Amino acid sequence: MFSVKNVVKRFGGLIAVDHVSFEIQKGGIFGIIGPNGAGKTTLFNLIMGNLALDEGEIRFHDQIISGKKTHEIAALGIGRTFQMVKPFGGLTVEQNVLMGALPKHNTFQEARKVARQIMDLLELTPYQDEIAQTLPVGLKKKLELARALATQPQLLFLDEVMGGLHPREVQDMIEVIRYLNREQNMTICMIEHVMSAVMALCDRILVLQQGRKLAEGTVEEVTRNPEVIQAYLGGEFKDVTLA
Repeated sequence: MFSVKNVVKRFGGLIAVDHVSFEIQKGGIFGIIGPNGAGKTTLFNLIMGNLALDEGEIRFHDQIISGKKTHEIAALGIGRTFQMVKPFGGLTVEQNVLMGALPKHNTFQEARKVARQIMDLLELTPYQDEIAQTLPVGLKKKLELARALATQPQLLFLDEVMGGLHPREVQDMIEVIRYLNREQNMTICMIEHVMSAVMALCDRILVLQQGRKLAEGTVEEVTRNPEVIQAYLGGEFKDVTLA
């Protein structure tokens, strides 16, 4: 469904992404983990056309999308959230979600219906008339996801959508992502530091370190990889039962 092949991004003398390759299968949940500065968000920006590749190619349904503009990539059915949430601060919650839905629908009424369904799913309806910039972090994260869902993507990239959430909010977000994947057949790729969520959700994991692929495999394979444990995971998995 989606593939990244030998992708390279340089910033002057720094190689931020160094010949990274991976594939995402339709219907899966693919996780990308690694320490801060490993190149994870840069990789998302390359995928979505926010940055230009220096080498390599990116394909979606066998079509090369590297080199396309962000709106062209979104129109193909790829959506994303941002690590630093970027709502339209002066608009209400409902208006923010509508901004994502309107380009996909012929009428305002259709777009509003979709926006309200998404707000119901994410339990944002009670806040639909609130100004986005006044929301606490947890609700801003939900709004960021709602805006991405409003574009009705086939493939959704989530950039630390659980960052800053309380444990109860993390569990709620896990359930939402599981629902999107299982009930709405949405393929998902997620950058995440909340490892309990990664292990609960992901079929496969890619580990990045200093822009390079350190490891890739199932949750069990990656969490038992000595190089991964030494470089990143440490003792985080001692008390975790792998599904």
